[in-house]
Amino acid sequence: MLFVSIHKGQVSLIVLLALLAWDRALRRGDNRAAGLALVVGTIKPQLLLVPLLITALSRRGRALSWFAA
Repeated sequence: MLFVSIHKGQVSLIVLLALLAWDRALRRGDNRAAGLALVVGTIKPQLLLVPLLITALSRRGRALSWFAA
């Protein structure tokens, strides 16, 4: 299903998986995985505004640095 979605140009499923990985990483306290999940989500940057704000407001500077790297 993921391959067919990518083949047809739909990236929403990839962004959903990236946001789920970001949420799971934040709950575990894994800043590196949270930052890298946000990087994957930059396929659709308009959907990343809220996760970036949540990450910044929760004072996860290391996750943001992994995102920026």
